[in-house]
Amino acid sequence: MKAAVHEAPDAYAKASPLSRVSAAAPPFFVIHGDLDSLVPVEEARHFCAALRGATRQAVVYAEIPGAQHAFELFPSLRTTFVIHGVERFLASVYSGYLTAEESRNDRRPAPAPAVEAVASSEACLDTPPKEGGYSARTGNTPARITQPVPSE
Repeated sequence: MKAAVHEAPDAYAKASPLSRVSAAAPPFFVIHGDLDSLVPVEEARHFCAALRGATRQAVVYAEIPGAQHAFELFPSLRTTFVIHGVERFLASVYSGYLTAEESRNDRRPAPAPAVEAVASSEACLDTPPKEGGYSARTGNTPARITQPVPSE
């Protein structure tokens, strides 16, 4: 933006993802590098917390160790793991949608979407399922992806 926050607070509010948080928010998979120098990692964490407080949809957060803003510009092992994680997230969301559609057609209650059906309180990505979720590795450092399981 070409103005400071105090000079154009309405413009900043309109540009902020936080202004879009609502109960009607779709499922989200937020991926953020912990060394991002353009957008502080705390902002991504705050955004996810706000989403989780507002919607019943899946909100998954991946904080990638050692990653900078736009870390995926150049292909790497880290990018490959993130792509696989995004594919799994989208497949899970779509599977939940298809199950809900089938249930509506059959007039029976739909089971919870797969993203919410993780065995523990967090889901991670890219190794076989185990207690505690999944784990992705970028080099020697695990990337943690958290998804609280909603309590009903």
